[in-house]
Amino acid sequence: MDGSPLAAPASLALSNCYWVLPGRLLAGEHPGGATASATRARLRRLLQAGVSTFVDLTEPDELAPYDAELPVSVVYLRFPVPDHGIPAEPSLGAGLRAGRTIYLHCRAGIGRTGMVAGCVLLEQGRSGDAALAELNRLWQHSGRAPLWPWIPETLEQTEYVRSWARPAFSAR
Repeated sequence: MDGSPLAAPASLALSNCYWVLPGRLLAGEHPGGATASATRARLRRLLQAGVSTFVDLTEPDELAPYDAELPVSVVYLRFPVPDHGIPAEPSLGAGLRAGRTIYLHCRAGIGRTGMVAGCVLLEQGRSGDAALAELNRLWQHSGRAPLWPWIPETLEQTEYVRSWARPAFSAR
């Protein structure tokens, strides 16, 4: 590890991420770093963790792009969701069914990412409250959990998970 605040624990690619579905869906913060070399190092750690698809929930001009740094074999998808907002209809199901390992992120990995990850857990057969409880148990593995103890970030995002009924995120 490089000793920086962005250095990851040995079991995680980045310190502010967590496995939603072990080996299949990793969720967390934007993989960009403070410099181009830091971004490349962070992407390398995610790729070494087996990530083969990146799902970016940030808006186009929200943060510096990183997709040009990815190998051609890696899939990059953007489903922009306004910060503190709710999504239109992003779909993770096809990537999960295809056996790809997905890294799901927004800016900080709290609101938008937590909301979509909660919907994935709900699609695994949990009730809304059970999905939120499991999401927050998993969230405790993120380095940000001590500073932000509950995800998703807003009440609207939490209610979105509780009421999720569409199969767009289905991992089955």
